[in-house]
Amino acid sequence: MSYRISCDVGGTFTDFALVDEHNNLHTHKVPSTPEDPGSAILKGVEELAKRFSLSSEEFISKTDMFLHGTTIATNAVTQRKTVKTGFITNKHFEYIFSFRVWSKEETYNPRLEEPKPFIPRYLTLGVAENEDESLNEDEVREAIRTLKGYKVEAVGVCLLRSYLDSSHEKKIAEIVSDEWPEVAKTVSCEIQPTVGECYRVHATALNASLIPIMKKYLVQLQEKLRSQGLKREVLTATSTAGVVYAREAANKPVFTIGSGPSIAPLTGLFYGEKAGWRNVIVTDMGGTSFDVSMVTNGEIKMAQQGWVAGYPTGISSVEIMSLGAGGGSIAWLDPGKMLKVGPQSAGAVPGPVCYNQGGREPTVTDANVLLGYLNPDYFLGGRKKLSLPMAEEAIKDTIAQPLNLDTVDAAHGIFTITNQNMVAGIEEISIARGIDPRQYLLVAAGGAGPIHAGRLAQTLGMKSVLIPRSAGTFCALGLANSDIKRSSAWSFITRSDECDLHRVNQMFKEREAMIIKELESDGIARDNIRLERWVEARYPLQIWVALRNPVPSGTLSEKDILQMVNSFHKKYENIYTYCMPDSPVEFVTWGVTGVGLIPRVTLREQPLRGENPAVAKKGGRMVYFHEEKCRVKTTIYDGATLTNGMKIEGPGIIEDPFTTIVIFPQSQVTVNEYGNYYMTTS
Repeated sequence: MSYRISCDVGGTFTDFALVDEHNNLHTHKVPSTPEDPGSAILKGVEELAKRFSLSSEEFISKTDMFLHGTTIATNAVTQRKTVKTGFITNKHFEYIFSFRVWSKEETYNPRLEEPKPFIPRYLTLGVAENEDESLNEDEVREAIRTLKGYKVEAVGVCLLRSYLDSSHEKKIAEIVSDEWPEVAKTVSCEIQPTVGECYRVHATALNASLIPIMKKYLVQLQEKLRSQGLKREVLTATSTAGVVYAREAANKPVFTIGSGPSIAPLTGLFYGEKAGWRNVIVTDMGGTSFDVSMVTNGEIKMAQQGWVAGYPTGISSVEIMSLGAGGGSIAWLDPGKMLKVGPQSAGAVPGPVCYNQGGREPTVTDANVLLGYLNPDYFLGGRKKLSLPMAEEAIKDTIAQPLNLDTVDAAHGIFTITNQNMVAGIEEISIARGIDPRQYLLVAAGGAGPIHAGRLAQTLGMKSVLIPRSAGTFCALGLANSDIKRSSAWSFITRSDECDLHRVNQMFKEREAMIIKELESDGIARDNIRLERWVEARYPLQIWVALRNPVPSGTLSEKDILQMVNSFHKKYENIYTYCMPDSPVEFVTWGVTGVGLIPRVTLREQPLRGENPAVAKKGGRMVYFHEEKCRVKTTIYDGATLTNGMKIEGPGIIEDPFTTIVIFPQSQVTVNEYGNYYMTTS
């Protein structure tokens, strides 16, 4: 027996998906341990092992692939807990971290504070590149001595023209290694050798500041798992919906920022295609946040620049919109007694009030317990008991009494405002861009997501909702289906009417050979390597616009360039409603991604059992529905007993061990051939 284990470490829960050699899927969930994320991973592994009557050592020794997604890098930046980092750049550009090429978060707020530079001015030192194009090495050594005196733990290096010639950056790296071999260092030419110095310096600084943290975490995790018998290196998720080996993630941790949520659209497409959809809006509502993403015609939307805590990562990533609207999001009143929900979260500790772990502020989960959507005796499949009286008291004291409301009405207010926040997020990535969400399938995931999904769909006019059987461990399953990815990007600015095809072809040939070699060293056979090319283009004289377009494989010809130009015009018109077909196109940044394909997890089809769900009924309870303006007796169904073909008319509730599905009035759920829940609304 061999196993593939994937785990997704979230802010509130750590989710697991396990696939055995017979392609049977097993899921599990344990509370996260923010102070030591590895502890939750080891606890989850131990509990999974018990299912197979094995010790942790026996279980791990039979594991041939261990994948994991982590928020270590993201949390370190958002909480400003990165290590003290120094920076070396060009002389007279020491204020580079104070420059902004992006707009204010609140354009019309004159009191908005300017964000603090990621690296302060006194730790940003300039060195001269002389007129004869030589590097002033004496200034480099002096800068290193100065940073040593400030006791920094990492050093970043970014020179303005290194995307054209990286020799000076590499020379500085050599000097740093000679003068200070133990310090962590990053040079921009090894992270993101592209135009746009503001983005490039942030990518370099973020990476340098995260190396000691990420390396310590991954080394400890690897050692703990290896001591229990793991023979293979741990694979870690990246922000491009792929995975890399831990050694790569430790040296380039900036690519792991936002890595967990990036798996969601990949997983949503996996389930959507099984249901016949390639246009998918994916929502993932966990304990801390609500993440929404979009897939159009089977293509996952990529953002050219990622963001974290108000800083650009400088790294292309899967486009995810994250909102503070999770199950642990706190309900509160502003000075004008307006009810608000989030973005503050109770997290895993102390958690919602109903957890009885010391929480005092009411949350979305507390509201869902009071409304009857959550069963206090069946949370996490009955492994954790929730306190209804404590949830009721917290909502009554904090929200209901100050607003002179009934406690149930106050709970429904929390539920409704949370839904409106999530609807606004979905509208921003769809309607605000001219996309009609009614033409998409809504895939609802996360432990809390299926409670709200039906109401979101009704509000948006979406008729179809798919809730995976593994919704509560959604991204963990997606990780098990993630490929190993290696990417390379470089800037070479050339116009379509005077394109240096020889140079472009030579660059692609060199980069593709490098990526193939790296993937083969990762153990991927050449037949399982797929290469994807792209280029970011704009019209001449444009600065901020750069649209990503595919590049044909093989040796490029004039015909291929014409195809790329036509593709750019079409994409530009789709976004901006017009294009300039007589204008040449300027190609700016080129890239290639190597995908090392790993065996897919497949879903087993179930035999048809008929439409009657009576066998799955497990009782009833009083549940609040807005349509009824009160609590009504509602039938509760056991998700584990529901099988292919069974239909449930709303109102009703389906309870799975790691999620709960609320079927609102005027809605219907059918179990499809893969055991997933297909909801239709009206």
